[in-house]
Amino acid sequence: MSTAILTDSIYADGLVSIKLHFGSHASDNVLRVARVFMAINKCTEWLRRLYRNLKQSANTIPLGKVLWPSPTADPAEAVEGIPELEFFSKVDRLLGTPINQTAIDEDNKRHAIYLARMRTEGGAPTSDVLVKFAVKYNAAAHHLLANHDPPLAPALYSCKRVIGDMC
Repeated sequence: MSTAILTDSIYADGLVSIKLHFGSHASDNVLRVARVFMAINKCTEWLRRLYRNLKQSANTIPLGKVLWPSPTADPAEAVEGIPELEFFSKVDRLLGTPINQTAIDEDNKRHAIYLARMRTEGGAPTSDVLVKFAVKYNAAAHHLLANHDPPLAPALYSCKRVIGDMC
């Protein structure tokens, strides 16, 4: 089974692969397939409600906002949560300029660099921050560069693993 999503382009990925061996594992396989279809049914219903609500509230979401992430700290990691972020733009990979449109070229689809406002514990926004999602990131090296005199990198406010297996 595969999934596909249509936003600014079509993104497809494998969902699940089950080998239906019968014999002593037949009942386990039937239960596994039933659970997969039940999960797909629940997701389909959730998507129908979401799209119904989107149609009713058309033009209330800025065009580019559908492309912005909503990161959640990975519960498997024993760390405190990520800072509260309000994303407002994707960043062009080559130019470093904000992108706030739904049509994005292929090069900019492949990276995950955004502008956001980070909120302090009191709720007041700090200055705008650059948020980069990466599969691997060396926070210790970044801190060495940021603490160099003169600084060779901007301050690193947070480097936490989020759901989706990115930092």
